[in-house]
Amino acid sequence: MKIVVIQGSPRGSKSNTRRLTEDIRVRFPEHAFAEIQPGVRIQQMEKDAAAFDAAVAAVEQAEAVIWSFPVYVLLAPSQLKRFVELIHERGASRAFQGKYATTVTTSANFYDHTAQNYMRGVSEDLGMAYVEGYSPSMFDLVKEEQHRNLAGFAKEFFLRSGQKLPQFRASEPAAGFDFTYRPPATEEASKTGEGRILVLHDARSPEENVARMVEVFGRFARRPVEAVSLYDIDMKGGCLGCGHCMAEGVCAYKDGYMEFFRDKVLTASAFVHAGTIRDRYLSARYKMFLDRSFFNGHRPMSMGKCVGYLISGPLRQLPNLRQTLDVHAQVGRMDLVDIVTDECQSDAELTERIRLLAEALERRMTDGWHRPETFLGVGGHKVFRDMVYRMRALMVEDDKFYRAHGFYDFPNVES
Repeated sequence: MKIVVIQGSPRGSKSNTRRLTEDIRVRFPEHAFAEIQPGVRIQQMEKDAAAFDAAVAAVEQAEAVIWSFPVYVLLAPSQLKRFVELIHERGASRAFQGKYATTVTTSANFYDHTAQNYMRGVSEDLGMAYVEGYSPSMFDLVKEEQHRNLAGFAKEFFLRSGQKLPQFRASEPAAGFDFTYRPPATEEASKTGEGRILVLHDARSPEENVARMVEVFGRFARRPVEAVSLYDIDMKGGCLGCGHCMAEGVCAYKDGYMEFFRDKVLTASAFVHAGTIRDRYLSARYKMFLDRSFFNGHRPMSMGKCVGYLISGPLRQLPNLRQTLDVHAQVGRMDLVDIVTDECQSDAELTERIRLLAEALERRMTDGWHRPETFLGVGGHKVFRDMVYRMRALMVEDDKFYRAHGFYDFPNVES
């Protein structure tokens, strides 16, 4: 059987995830394996249609697909996310239709299920027969038991693919909707509050719904609002997973991201994230911004601040995305005020929802109360706590931060 491995790791041959798929290839020599690397070559694929077409041709010639990537910020790396966008933008979906697919990911078991759920949904939307994926902890990769389990998983995947056993959708296709937001004229609220609300958005045009939602929020807000397009931030690429930032908290890229983060993000009093849904998540540009924040390691630098969301797209049909928005706030120890989407019946309804978000955000910032964390936040904190402690010799800045803020709340510490 012909298998194509789609490597989403930006680390290429140094990727731990790639070692797993290489192990599969060695253990199953009866199958022919090909590999494409959007994780490393995504910028070339964007600029050079021939490079993208060659990757699609490899998929077309295969009978089964293995999506392989490390989990970055609850999902696939932005490079692989962008590859998925290109598949739809360039009409390449037919190459994937009818193929069997699965996912191999690595992580610290921190929200790897949301990454797996995302890729399952993507695969099913492409008309693929998806087989449950495999997601070991990066700490278990050296264990022989893990490799035996990996071999068992691969054998099962090849059996189902080879015999064309029926697979059943776990996700519903997200139906689009045709609603163009034309906000009515609204009065500008007086900016009486202190501080600054930073609104980050991925709109490419002022005519997009999300751009108009941002504009209306700015009118209703009681504090100064700074709206920044993610396309105006100097980001040369997505997180490379190189680990350069672990010891000193400095990114390997020489661009404007760190300066923007420190000058604009860290000094903001509250945040609003405004994004458009593209294939079950926000845009790859948004994902790039989130991935690049890893130069701060696992330190919740904006903890205690309030956050809201303005989302354009079928969020109600995508519970996995909804969960990642909630997780992003809770694990960042921020207070999620509300999520507003343009899934509305009228311009007046959406305008009212945005007004209510602005007023609720103002009250929360003024009164200073916070919702208690749910399992999404508490569980995530414990995973990070144990990982940072285990890797404290490498994660030097994380370790200092966790000690200073009392995050090492192990079971032997009284609550």
